Amino acid sequence: MCKRLIEDSVRIDESISQAIAHLAFALDLGEGLSDNEHLAVKRLLNVCRKYGNYPVFRELILKGFQKLVDKGHILMYDDLSNTDKELLDSGPSYTIPWDIAFKPDSSSTPARPVFDASSKTSAGCSLNDNLVKGRADLVNLFGMVLGWLVGPIGVIGDISQFYNRVLLNKDHWKFQKVVWFENLDHNTELKRGILRTLIYGVRCVSAQMKHVKKLLQAKIREDAVNPYYEEVANFIRDCFYVDDGGCSVKSFD
Repeated sequence: MCKRLIEDSVRIDESISQAIAHLAFALDLGEGLSDNEHLAVKRLLNVCRKYGNYPVFRELILKGFQKLVDKGHILMYDDLSNTDKELLDSGPSYTIPWDIAFKPDSSSTPARPVFDASSKTSAGCSLNDNLVKGRADLVNLFGMVLGWLVGPIGVIGDISQFYNRVLLNKDHWKFQKVVWFENLDHNTELKRGILRTLIYGVRCVSAQMKHVKKLLQAKIREDAVNPYYEEVANFIRDCFYVDDGGCSVKSFD
């Protein structure tokens, strides 16, 4: 049942050459959810109190958050069309609270927002309570690492902004609302927006991304014009765990 819900929630839009997904709801759409913006703001105020008075931390946090805005992964509510605003304001919705995860060894994003879709609303349910999880394939992880070790030459790589490569269908934008303050200053006007892509912290997205890779393999094989395409498809199938890939080869040729 979970597998079918995951597979049915993702498709490739040929007109834009990009994957689009609905959130994979196990329950009726938005069942048990209530307006939780006040709870998300409370969590945001905690972030402001912890880091807002420390310029070094504040700059790192704002850089990570602004990166999502600059790349169009977060859209400002005020910039949306009236039709899109009506979709956001109709029926149950959810505002995803966020905190900060620090990763000092990362040169691109040493501090990034971590979205908590498991935060309960006053009705007692979270967004994640409504979604299916799918299955994490740890066997693939073991096979990938073993395959990388056995050959004389190792090849590694990752997919940049993996989850953000899949757009969220507009009908489900209302379940990924987000709030923030300019410069982490709680005295400024509260800003509202939506996460228009899949995002880490939402229960179903890991399994959805796994299915996206299957769709990509099939597309590569369908469009194959030389034998190397088949090798690329096999590499995606056999040598990736989430967004990290690795294998070994006999030579550089």
